[in-house]
Order: sequence, then structure tokens, then C-alpha cells
Amino acid sequence: MSWTRLGAVAIFAAAMLTMGSFHQEHTTWNVNSRMALVFAVVERGTFAIDGYDGDRDILPTMDKALYNGHVYSHTVFGVSLLGVPVYAAMRATGRLFGFEWPLRWKIYVLRMVCASIPAAVSLVLIWLMMIQSGAAPRRAMFGVAVAFAGSLWFGYSTIAMPYSLGIAACLGATYLLLDPAASRLTTRRALAIGLLGGFAMICDLI
Repeated sequence: MSWTRLGAVAIFAAAMLTMGSFHQEHTTWNVNSRMALVFAVVERGTFAIDGYDGDRDILPTMDKALYNGHVYSHTVFGVSLLGVPVYAAMRATGRLFGFEWPLRWKIYVLRMVCASIPAAVSLVLIWLMMIQSGAAPRRAMFGVAVAFAGSLWFGYSTIAMPYSLGIAACLGATYLLLDPAASRLTTRRALAIGLLGGFAMICDLI
């Protein structure tokens, strides 16, 4: 394994260990709205979040809209879009082995996949791009650590908000666009860049 790959693996592992240790059970209206949409699609096959959103329900939220007698999440849906196949796989695993996931573990796994893993991937991409631009590996690693730990990015990497996922999609598109190993912009790479850019938009319109 080359030192570049070794450094990338080390950054990813350190980031995941750190973020995974800081997750907590508490959620917010915004997160609950996104998670309620995931649960509704997988469990009931509907976009309506009725029964999940009330003060005494499992995911109370005021980030919602009432339309035609039903309640819907009014948040940008990129996080929920990624969460649907993840939660569907969790449900299938539970049925296969005959157990029900506790709510805290459902939220934990969804947070890891929708926020923490994208954040860890983003840190690796930034490090690689800094090295490609001529930065010394150790200085690049220090810069990545300061940018992440010294900003709100770290806090948002442990909750299912759209920022980590949107950042990861933007950085993925940028990495593909600037990749020095690619001599020209192929149709496949252009398609990947466009899809990542579009996905970033449905994560966070900002």
C-alpha cells in the first residue's frame, strides 16, 4: 500500500472513530423531519409522515407541512433519499434474523451513513487535493484537521443534517474535475460530476 493510500485510510479511520464516539440520542425538529420521511417511505410506502411527527410520536417535529389532510416533511430531501435504502436494508436484516432494531440504533446508523461517512470521505478528498496541489502530506493533514475540528462542520457530521452530505458531493465533483490522472473529460466522468453536483443541490440548496 502506497503512503498516499495509507494516509487516506488513516484519516478516514480517525475521523470515523472520532465522529462515532460523539453521536448522541438527542435529535432536532429538522433531523426528525428527515428521518420521519425515511421511516414513512420504507415502512408504509408513502411520503406522508402522519403518525411519526406528533409530540408523543417517535420523531416529533414542527418542520412539516399540511397538505390535503396529510403531513409531509418540508425539508430538502437529499439526506432522506440516501437514508431510504439504508433503512430498508436494516429492516430486511432484522426480518432475516428475527429482531427489531431499537430506535436509537436506527437513528445512529442513519446518522453514520448520511453524515459521518460523507464527512470522513470529504476529509480524505481535501487531503488528496491538497497533496496534488503541492502541499506537504503532514501539513495537509494538519490543515484538514484544523478545518474540520475548528468549525461547525464537525458538529454537523454527527447529526443527519444536509451539510456533510452536500459537502461530500461537492468535493467529489471537484476531485473528479481536477483529477490530474485524467487526461481528458470523458462522458462518464462528466456524468458523474453532474450527478454529484445535482445531488449536492438536493441536499442543501444553499
